[in-house]
Amino acid sequence: MTKGKSDSNNYLIIIAGGPAGDGIMYHYVFPFFKKLEKEYKIVFYDQRGSGNAKGDPDISTFNLQQHAIDLNRIILTIKKDNDKANIYLVGYSYGGSIALQYLSNKEFDQNVDGAIMISGAFNRKLQAKYQKKLTIEFLEQWVDEGYIKNYDYLVTGFTCQPDMYDCKKDSIETVKKINTRFKKIAKESKYPINPVTIKNLLNYALFAPGNPFRSARNEARNAPYFQAEFDSLTFSDNLIISNPILFMTGRLDTNVPYYDAEKIINRDDITIHNKKLLILEKSGHLPMFTEPDLMTEAIRRFIKTE
Repeated sequence: MTKGKSDSNNYLIIIAGGPAGDGIMYHYVFPFFKKLEKEYKIVFYDQRGSGNAKGDPDISTFNLQQHAIDLNRIILTIKKDNDKANIYLVGYSYGGSIALQYLSNKEFDQNVDGAIMISGAFNRKLQAKYQKKLTIEFLEQWVDEGYIKNYDYLVTGFTCQPDMYDCKKDSIETVKKINTRFKKIAKESKYPINPVTIKNLLNYALFAPGNPFRSARNEARNAPYFQAEFDSLTFSDNLIISNPILFMTGRLDTNVPYYDAEKIINRDDITIHNKKLLILEKSGHLPMFTEPDLMTEAIRRFIKTE
């Protein structure tokens, strides 16, 4: 499904998160992409085994390499219809893994002009390590701000000695404060519920092509087949990419901490022709809701530069 500015030669292919997430849904439920439609052609599609994608593929084809092959077919179709097309991949979360898989294939990378990663997940083996590191970063920040005195109470092996009563009282108060902050952070990664988003969800349910119930069934049924490969990802090792990439990631993202993108940006043994990193200070895993204007401007500059 292609939406957007009819006379634009810049195509942004939206690669949905998941695994097995509904790609067509993004047109309806994310106002951010509607903003992009005012300037570019936006291509939404359902991945193999996801949304309302046709056919009943064998589960042996539920992997990133097959995703890349399927994506290339879409790209070649666009280029056949418009030989002036400039094509940019836009991968969200798991979709970032698909985009990197595509770009790492030397047979495919010349078919696109660049990639934009939104909250991309690239090294799932380090997810737990990154999440722990981010938690400590938050705690240190709150100590520096004077919000809490310390977080010794959370350290394994800590005991309240010698003043047991005051120590326990302080520890309970500190934990309450920490939980309050983490609840606020978690909120930045949740789909907001308000009149506008409810209306968007209704539009998707009533007017989107396909069947939302079939989409939900496919995600529940097929996501586990993709998940095992996803959880073993080590994309940020030995990566050679010739295409320019813009990474956008939320400072408050506890699902995919920003260290994941930082590692790709900073490592010497990872070659990317032109790499940019935008850390969105007020965002979690759904920056499309929290900082859409910053993201739109970053995409505009990135495409103009390339």
